[in-house]
Amino acid sequence: MISDPFEFMPGTTPLLVSMPHSGLQLTDAVASGLTASALQLADTDWFIPELYSFLNELGVGVIRANYSRYVLDLNRSLDDKPLYTGKVTGLFPDISFTDDSLFLPGQEPDEEERERYKQQIWRPYHQQIRNELDRLKAVHGNAMLFDAHSIAPRVPMLFDGRLPDFNFGTNSGASCRFGLTSQLEALACADGRFTCVTDGRFKGALSPGTLASPLKALRACSWSYLRGLIWPMKPSLPSVLMPIRLIRKIVSCAAAAAADYPTFTGCPAALDRLFNVQT
Repeated sequence: MISDPFEFMPGTTPLLVSMPHSGLQLTDAVASGLTASALQLADTDWFIPELYSFLNELGVGVIRANYSRYVLDLNRSLDDKPLYTGKVTGLFPDISFTDDSLFLPGQEPDEEERERYKQQIWRPYHQQIRNELDRLKAVHGNAMLFDAHSIAPRVPMLFDGRLPDFNFGTNSGASCRFGLTSQLEALACADGRFTCVTDGRFKGALSPGTLASPLKALRACSWSYLRGLIWPMKPSLPSVLMPIRLIRKIVSCAAAAAADYPTFTGCPAALDRLFNVQT
């Protein structure tokens, strides 16, 4: 029996942050079958929980995976439908982002084991998201899901060239239509130090399967930051703190927008109403 597939902390604002790829735990079946290289868990969304350690101060709820995406990818649907065209990793990844085999020959978990992961990891995680979004909608009248990710700047298997520093996703506008991402881009990239894109290589949102029956007045946004941007190999304190403060502003804006929907017109006024602070 798999216990504690995730950690969950409810919030007081209508925003819920999901961290589906920050988990590090392995099942015995996966750990014994991974190659020596794969045991480094290189495709983890590193430092996401540390980066978002301020969520409780803002009253923002959070759910984060405990198990590695090499056990099961919580950001894939149960039918394993590809998120994007081209080469991708699936619900049960067998290759890494460097296109290397994750498992030793013949050592992948069998179908019975994988079915256990679906029932004891995937379903509880997504049910908890749904339950919390239902609760937030009942309390606030609306709710927002914010999927938090990180990624390497260059992943040739998935895309050409280098990604922008901040990558927002709204499923081509289907999950977040009311101008929030333009406000988030303005916060992140206004001074020219960082680059941004919305619905570029990664469109994100909604979390697969969670919102099969969409809730009225529910919005979702996902975003990835480049790992080296915040946690370089030898960071200086100012270089680390500046982006973290910026990300706190981005999350604060998302929470304020969720609270103000559908009358949201911009981050400054909404933030003042929600937190009684100015950015």
